Amino acid sequence: ITVKALPAVTVSAGNSGFCSGTGTSLTASGALTYAWSPSSGLSATTGSAITATPSASTVYTVTGTASNGCTSASTISVTVYSRPTITVTAGSNTICSGTNTVLTAGGGSTYAWSPSTGLSGTTGSSVTASPANTVTYTVTGTTSTTGCTNSATATITVAGVKIKNGEDYTTNYINGAGVVGQFAAKYPGTLENQQKIRILSNGKFMREDI
Repeated sequence: ITVKALPAVTVSAGNSGFCSGTGTSLTASGALTYAWSPSSGLSATTGSAITATPSASTVYTVTGTASNGCTSASTISVTVYSRPTITVTAGSNTICSGTNTVLTAGGGSTYAWSPSTGLSGTTGSSVTASPANTVTYTVTGTTSTTGCTNSATATITVAGVKIKNGEDYTTNYINGAGVVGQFAAKYPGTLENQQKIRILSNGKFMREDI
């Protein structure tokens, strides 16, 4: 009677805990061939090295087969951390030119804002926005416990732009599809020569006498 030795199968993870939507590498050793289960979230079910991107925490089993035909198994647990639900509110989503509004984020531990255009700062749960033109701001929140991130957006619309006599002005014009271009206006010093800009439904603009 010949007694064959069992393979000493081991398995390791590049990262045993990670945020949802990401993953980790799993590596087995100690045998000739390997089979993994369950298949959920795995890049492959055979081979010594695979990638696991499960949607929930999972215990994986790898069964290794030695050259003598004997098998042995090992398990590893990977933990999936939920991403935070980040919220952002504005004191007012529409402001007049030259005024501002306060943006407040929640759901995270730390926050980063972008773009920086018209913002009083780019970090912190609360910032003041005073853009010259309509801007969509994105806040990315991070949790201190897991380091997971998520983001939310807020659009601040700037209305009621006033142009003084003799002043050049260029701004974005907007239709139902969003920002589609720019127009420039110039008010000469005499009232009789002033002009206005009409935005057409096709996104183009035309000058008219007032």
